[in-house]
Amino acid sequence: MGKDARLAGLGQRIRRARLSTGLNQKDFSKVGGVSVVTQQQYEAGNTAPTATYFYALENAGIDSAELLTGIPSSGDLNPVDRQTLEMLNELSQNDRAVVFSLLCVLTDHVVGIDDLAVQLKQAQGQRDFAERFMKSTLHDKPKDFGGFSGENE
Repeated sequence: MGKDARLAGLGQRIRRARLSTGLNQKDFSKVGGVSVVTQQQYEAGNTAPTATYFYALENAGIDSAELLTGIPSSGDLNPVDRQTLEMLNELSQNDRAVVFSLLCVLTDHVVGIDDLAVQLKQAQGQRDFAERFMKSTLHDKPKDFGGFSGENE
């Protein structure tokens, strides 16, 4: 059986956090209170870190919420961004999809249906919802706009 994608992603985030500190695995493992071998296993995505490990990293100034989710904790956000995130977290998945679609339009982001459907499927485990959302709100390719890609030629 293959490696758990979530655990592999966590391992990549732990490695990036370590590299951002400038520490090698031996020194970073001391910060986390684990052996070098355990640190290597965490970074390889072979073993799930313990809560004690995350507490130790948090005490050293490393955002454990970001390690776990890939999203920085709201403590680093300004008050408006924090309130926006809090309100977004109160929404249903359907309402979040509407907000996401609106943000794509407002920021001129063109998101491919296939790419976003896969991301939503992985994030929510709801392929049917992802496909319905994508087909109803986003364009697949710039050709949907009569060949206009929005880029200067």
